[in-house]
Amino acid sequence: MQISKHGSRTIDLFTPFDWWDDQQKPVKVRRVTIAPISLDQSIRWSEGGFKNAVELLSEMIGWPVEQTRQLRYPDVDRVFEQFLIMVPESVRADVAEGIVPKVEIATEEIDETPAETAAEPSGAAEAVPPGPDRPELFPPPSAFPPTETDLEPPSFEEPPDFASEEAA
Repeated sequence: MQISKHGSRTIDLFTPFDWWDDQQKPVKVRRVTIAPISLDQSIRWSEGGFKNAVELLSEMIGWPVEQTRQLRYPDVDRVFEQFLIMVPESVRADVAEGIVPKVEIATEEIDETPAETAAEPSGAAEAVPPGPDRPELFPPPSAFPPTETDLEPPSFEEPPDFASEEAA
């Protein structure tokens, strides 16, 4: 295993395998290089942007998932060991516990009240004074007496003159 100055890790495989390049020519895969996880990848993991850890690993390697799934044991253990070293603790804990965050679908309560009854009656709305049925949301400003710090103007000290100190 080698670590580059950019933080990527290269693992030489004990059991190389064949894969087909873009021109459909077989290529012998002899090593795996895992790039450091990006903040985007970490956030997408926590938001449920990956189906599983293999998909995240594949993106960090730059391979299609199908190619990553061709790794053989014991290389799988060696690659995953380095992968887990490279990811944040939150991702590592999720993978160790077999947890894959799921996309949360926001479910808002829909007001099914007809528009006519939900809207204000025609004309200007009257201000309703606070009472037992309508509590006062914000107290008037007079409810908060000024403090000493509110009454004192801020004091500004003259900044030191570093140029005159250097000349001395």
